[in-house]
Order: sequence, then structure tokens, then C-alpha cells
Amino acid sequence: RQMSQVLLPVSSGINAEYGEDHRQQPEYDVRFKQNVGTEDVFLGMSGKTEASNDEIVVTVDLPGTKSSEIDLNVTDEKVECMTPVYALRLHLPKPVVSAQGGAQWVTDKHQLRLTLPLKKEFDFLP
Repeated sequence: RQMSQVLLPVSSGINAEYGEDHRQQPEYDVRFKQNVGTEDVFLGMSGKTEASNDEIVVTVDLPGTKSSEIDLNVTDEKVECMTPVYALRLHLPKPVVSAQGGAQWVTDKHQLRLTLPLKKEFDFLP
């Protein structure tokens, strides 16, 4: 079964300010990701709809930052990404399973990409 990914943009996350932090807020992007196979694309057999997403992908632009300077804290409801220059406190649009998430540093773009599986209300639903 060949899988591809569909990324759907999220209008905006909610950035919460905690106290006074004079560091810049980096630019970021939050998207829903849905894993689909050929049976979904051509036959619609799995019952997936536009609303049945699998993961949230958060991309944070951190120009001039080294990966060793990043302090990252991810919970089921929020992402905190801190560097000497940047501070991002982002409440996620939906709860995730933070323990199963992953982070990737894209060196040439100075981007941090987080892939966080969405918490499913019922395990037996697609």
C-alpha cells in the first residue's frame, strides 16, 4: 500500500504571551496532515474525509539559529520553542499525543519541523 501525505493549512494557531519576554516571535506554520493511500484517492474506501486528519505539522522558521541553541518543550496542548533570539509559545488547535511526536531540524532552511499525531477520541475510528 503506497501512502502519500495531504497537508491542510490551519488558519492560525493561538500564540499566548506569558509575562515579559523581549525575544522575537518567529514565523511559524501549523498544518493538519492526513495519510492517504490509493484506495482513498481513487475509490474513497477508507471513509476518510477532509475532517479526518492524522497529524499536526508545525514548522518554525529560526533564521541564524543553530540546532544546539533550541530549547523545545511539547505537551499535548502546546509547543514552546525558545532560543536566545526567539520565543514561541503556541497553543495547538487540537490535542496531540506528544510522546509519539517527532522533531526534525532542516539545516539549510533553519527550520524546525514537528510532526505530532492527533489524539483520537476513539481508537477504532479512522
